[in-house]
Amino acid sequence: MALFAPAVLVLAAISLGIGGLAPGALYASAPHTSPAPANLPTMIGLLQQASNLGQFAGPMMLGALAAHYGWPAVAFAAVPVAPAGAMACLLLRGADNQ
Repeated sequence: MALFAPAVLVLAAISLGIGGLAPGALYASAPHTSPAPANLPTMIGLLQQASNLGQFAGPMMLGALAAHYGWPAVAFAAVPVAPAGAMACLLLRGADNQ
C-alpha cells in the first residue's frame, strides 16, 4: 500500500522530531550516569560516539538485510532493538537511583 506524499511528509517530520530528542537526552543523562564529575567529558564522548556509530552503521545494516532477504527481514533485526533499548534505559535508571 503506497502512502500519499502528505502522509509521508508528516510521518517523516514525526520521525525526525523524535530522533532529534536523542542528543538532548544523551547530554541531559550524562551527569546522572557518570561515576564522578571528573569523568563527565569522557561519558559524553562515549555516548556521542555510540550514537554516531548507530546512526552510521544501522541504516547500512538494515539496507543490506533488505537487499539480500527483502524488507520483511528488516523487522527481525529492528524489532528486537526497541526492547533492548528500553531495557538499557531501565537499567540506567535503576543505577541512577542507587
